[in-house]
Amino acid sequence: MSDTDRHEKMVEQSAGDGRPAPAKALPHPLQTVRSIYAELPASERRIADVLLHDPESVVFASITDLSQQAGVAESSVIRFARRIGQRGYQSLKLALAQELAGSRKEEPPDEGEDSRTLRTVMSRHRRALEETMALLEPALCEAVAARMAGARRIHVFGAGPTGVAALDAQFRFSRIGLPVVATTDAYLTMIDASLLEAPDVAIAISVSGQTREIVASLQAARAAGAYCVAVTSHSRSPLARSAHAILPIAATEGPIPGTAFTAKVGIMYVLDVLLSAVIARDTARALDFAQRTTVAVKAK
Repeated sequence: MSDTDRHEKMVEQSAGDGRPAPAKALPHPLQTVRSIYAELPASERRIADVLLHDPESVVFASITDLSQQAGVAESSVIRFARRIGQRGYQSLKLALAQELAGSRKEEPPDEGEDSRTLRTVMSRHRRALEETMALLEPALCEAVAARMAGARRIHVFGAGPTGVAALDAQFRFSRIGLPVVATTDAYLTMIDASLLEAPDVAIAISVSGQTREIVASLQAARAAGAYCVAVTSHSRSPLARSAHAILPIAATEGPIPGTAFTAKVGIMYVLDVLLSAVIARDTARALDFAQRTTVAVKAK
């Protein structure tokens, strides 16, 4: 179960309004919302306004994103989804995506389907990059890079897809001489985090900011004296609260959780910004290490 699924399940359990989830989710959520709009409570009407105004954005929004945009609690989003005949928020997003796809098929085709898919994905990734760049504070990125440049050890950790990003960061940072170790195993991560100390740096990557093992490891690293950095899309998450510095990413979700690459695009962009900032601090040293590692790799 993904972080998003686990989080929604917890919110659904806490919604507790006594309304049973339908045995089968109803199609056409937009039509349903329009038909019952006048009967909705004030909080759910605000959710409906967001949905009707920009349904495309809701398809790619997390439950936290939608609740913040509408100015309501996450439990209200679950109640709203159930009121319009959905089992939960993910069910609402999937039904909405299907309804939007159906409406597009009725439009006169102006280009090939393959071309439309290419442009849609490119637009999604471009938006993720642009929004992430807008969220980042240049001064904070420079401050983190300075810490990394002077660190005795740099520990990068993630789990699942973010673990892959952590391993990639280890490869790229090591090429310019940084003492980087990446771990994806929960036990090894906790052990290594607890052994860090000043002036070590711990970089934790979690899109939701709620992955229990990652949060616990960053907390252990901070308690040990390391400078802690959180790369996450939720600046108020448990992971963010455990960090000295928060490097936010703009992560848009697809209708099926865990299938979109946009979060990874944002993560890799942030890591590349840090890499470039470290190189800029001492370009000659970085080039020397890069050349030495290139020779070593070619010798194999």
